Amino acid sequence: MLNYFQKNKGRSAGSSARTGVAALGVLLAVPAHAALSDTFTPFVGVGYSYDDNLLRLSDAVARTGVPMSDHSRQMVAGVGFERPVGRQTFEGLAKVTKVSFDRFSQLDYNAKEASATWNWQLGNHVQGRLGGDFSETLVPFNDFHSAERNLRVQRGEFVEAKWSFHPEWQVRGGFKHNEFEYDLLSQRYLNRDVDGTELGLDYLTHRGSTIGLQLNHTRARYNDRTVRALEDYTQDSVRLKVYWKVGDVTDVQLLVGRAKRHHDLASGNDSSGFNGNLLAHWSPLSTLTLVGALAKEFEPFEGDFVSYSLNKRATLSAIWSPAVKVRIEARYQTTRRELQGPIRVVLPQNAEDSTRVGSINVNYQIRTNISLGASINRDVRSSNTAFSPDYRSKGASINANVQF
Repeated sequence: MLNYFQKNKGRSAGSSARTGVAALGVLLAVPAHAALSDTFTPFVGVGYSYDDNLLRLSDAVARTGVPMSDHSRQMVAGVGFERPVGRQTFEGLAKVTKVSFDRFSQLDYNAKEASATWNWQLGNHVQGRLGGDFSETLVPFNDFHSAERNLRVQRGEFVEAKWSFHPEWQVRGGFKHNEFEYDLLSQRYLNRDVDGTELGLDYLTHRGSTIGLQLNHTRARYNDRTVRALEDYTQDSVRLKVYWKVGDVTDVQLLVGRAKRHHDLASGNDSSGFNGNLLAHWSPLSTLTLVGALAKEFEPFEGDFVSYSLNKRATLSAIWSPAVKVRIEARYQTTRRELQGPIRVVLPQNAEDSTRVGSINVNYQIRTNISLGASINRDVRSSNTAFSPDYRSKGASINANVQF
């Protein structure tokens, strides 16, 4: 049952707007100056957002007149670092974002993000990356439509290596481990560990293009050993990997092949078939870049009754810089999900949904270290199953950021 009636009195939109304007004025008053350090880059920022359907409630609920909109404020502080040591480079980021809502104030939270990477090199032919990352943030409401605060913690470690054993050939490999934990008791069944291994062989052309073969193996284990034990799975894929530098203004990336997903206990949820993604960049002008992408891949489902979905996604974006200090990005994405892996229920045949998201973002670089941003967006979903209800939402935001 949707839990959207809880604690929705909150703060007044007027007072929060005045607070956001005041904070914005303070940031704009910061003078431009040289960076504090060649290694560390502190930064702060503020933002103000509006969403007319924050919880992504269904069209049927919207017609009842239930309060759905909300304003939120974001205050960001963090530091990035980058330090070369000989042929090695160390880089990282630490950031905290305080998010406060007006109506659904019980959702207030502090988002945390941290990462560290060692870009290592051994001799002239062996190099790689070693690092880890951490994030804590509010779970999106696209599949979880409750006003209860549900924070997701993700921890990850990774190691990658590449050996150029010939001027035209390289072999590469990597391993990554991710842990996902959910704060809300009713959602802890989604807690899981995911390990991924990758191995590839590439041929390098003298023009900078590559073509090769990539093998991936993924192993996921859910911590809930009752019903969710049925979701433990392994996934293997064999794919062609291509980076094609068509010219100075165009490049294409392709990763396509066959993937097979096998569940340890629920073999009826197994799936296999074509899997991959395509990404293309084209810059017909120095001030304009067009980006197109296609993808077909398995993704976890962060809602009830279904464990995963097969997603088919298409994205088109345009990035335009009409002036040196101005950057405009328009983006449209459509995703069709085939819901798979039913849990405790029988899914209707061909259960699926379709989501269409459009956005326009404008960024103005006032000074070298100060930027302003504004955006508008629209999100619409249609579905043939109650497990993923229809919804529609519109939103807008403004933000300001300063580096020191």
